[in-house]
Amino acid sequence: MIAFTADRPEQARSARGKWTALVLALAVNLLFVGVLVFSVSWQNRKPEAVTAELYAPPPPAPKAPMLQPIPQPKPVPPPALAPTPKAPPILEKPDQQEADIALKAKKEAEQRAQEQAERERQQREAAQKEQERREADAKRQADPLGPIPKICTNC
Repeated sequence: MIAFTADRPEQARSARGKWTALVLALAVNLLFVGVLVFSVSWQNRKPEAVTAELYAPPPPAPKAPMLQPIPQPKPVPPPALAPTPKAPPILEKPDQQEADIALKAKKEAEQRAQEQAERERQQREAAQKEQERREADAKRQADPLGPIPKICTNC
């Protein structure tokens, strides 16, 4: 091993052209930056106007249904009562049977009104369900395959 070290100089020779390579690298990089700056500023143009021909007028915008305000009911003035002469008190007892008959008739009328209201409500619900079913059928006929499923979660 000693023989091999004798052939070598004590210090490594300095690389020739080290400064030349540095100057050339800086020159090339400055030239590259200059070309980029010049080409970007040279290509700044004003955008041209874009025109398009319309073959048909655009469809009218859908109008939102106008809701009419609910009119406030006018207050009913209290009926003017004419002064009545005092009647002598009646000492007879009212007929309890007539009162029961009137009360029973009143309850029956209320029950009939409730049944009628329930029937009307059921008819409205049935009509609404039928309308929704028709709309769903119309949608299905318009797009028989249905909506396109979203496969990609990142899309």
